[in-house]
Amino acid sequence: PLLPLAPPPPQSMSTLTASPMEVVSLGHPVLEAVAQDVVIGDPESMKEAAALALRMFATLEHVGGIGLAAPQVGQSLKLIILNVRQREGCDGIPPTVVINPVLTFPSAEKITMMEGCLSIPGMIGRTERFANARMEYFDLEGNKKLMVATGYLAGVLQHETDHVFGKVYLESLVSIKEFYFRSEYVKFHLDDDVEKVSVGTVEFSDAQ
Repeated sequence: PLLPLAPPPPQSMSTLTASPMEVVSLGHPVLEAVAQDVVIGDPESMKEAAALALRMFATLEHVGGIGLAAPQVGQSLKLIILNVRQREGCDGIPPTVVINPVLTFPSAEKITMMEGCLSIPGMIGRTERFANARMEYFDLEGNKKLMVATGYLAGVLQHETDHVFGKVYLESLVSIKEFYFRSEYVKFHLDDDVEKVSVGTVEFSDAQ
């Protein structure tokens, strides 16, 4: 599947008592604004970030998907959650909270891939993305972390990080002619699509 359903978060991020949030749609001003940084080390700010992440995981579990950014639930903060199921040829990303992400690209190599978005329901489009991505971020404990991804997973990091900088994947479309209703793409194009990107790797470490 192009957007596999996310498995439930680990027990440490149990969503049993968290209520899902409304996912805002394209046209909402919060999706067009650069989000605010979370104040790392400030107890109140980090507590609010943890509570928001918990509700975002509940939302992702409710609607299905592999990632969600705080602006998509109406909160202008640089906070992302990821939860990508491992499958053949592609590593998984376990339930991960990403705070204040900074992306860099080790090479100029590009890939094309099909992307959809919970804030643009029912649609899908071919985008061009960097094939390799390096993300520095903070976790909920305020520790600086590093995630290095390739292929499909590098595209996932770019898609979600775009949201906290006021962008959506439409800005990365290869062509408006390759922007489809998902149902029509599956019906008429999926089987013949030779450019599907479904492989990728990811590595985690502490940032220096």
